Amino acid sequence: MSCGSGSNLAARRNSSTRIARPGPISRLQAPVLIKTGDRSYCVLGEWDSYEKMAAARPGMIAMLDTFRDTLEDLGSGLGVTDPVSGEVVLEM
Repeated sequence: MSCGSGSNLAARRNSSTRIARPGPISRLQAPVLIKTGDRSYCVLGEWDSYEKMAAARPGMIAMLDTFRDTLEDLGSGLGVTDPVSGEVVLEM
């Protein structure tokens, strides 16, 4: 995701308040927000199974909707996010 200069992500990161993870999202293990560029970020987490991750997608979208207005369009038809998922192939 790419965040504009008015993004509230930095404020959330610096506050002691955690982002609520209701319902199936609460099963997300060790969620982290990674800064990958000047104004780009990636959310990373681990699920017990692919099925549990798939079941949580509506909740993840709802959570994203709470700050979607702070995101910039990525261009190339991607919109404001570029969601990807997959299964672990190697633990290091």
